[in-house]
Amino acid sequence: MNWQKLREQVLERDMNQCQICNLIAKKLDIHHIIPLRKNGLNSLYNLVAVCRNCHTLIELDPPIEKFHYKLVKIKDETHQRLKGYGKFEDSFDDIINRLMDLIERK
Repeated sequence: MNWQKLREQVLERDMNQCQICNLIAKKLDIHHIIPLRKNGLNSLYNLVAVCRNCHTLIELDPPIEKFHYKLVKIKDETHQRLKGYGKFEDSFDDIINRLMDLIERK
């Protein structure tokens, strides 16, 4: 998947809102929860929308603990929400289609 499409999916999922400070903005950065340099992936489960200010604070070395904690919490919450909606090998599109089917049935 190309980066621009993945970026758009992250922004859509996060509703153009910084997942740290809740700022709603048209221009947000995309942050890797597990950095690429530590074998993190370019996947929806490892990416989060953040504003430039929060992104700068997250990237400090060492990171500010409260920002790191919030990102770990976001990742855990996302995993819990999606658990049970798909199999490990399912793509994001597969899971979304399954969720849309559930919504339509209600």
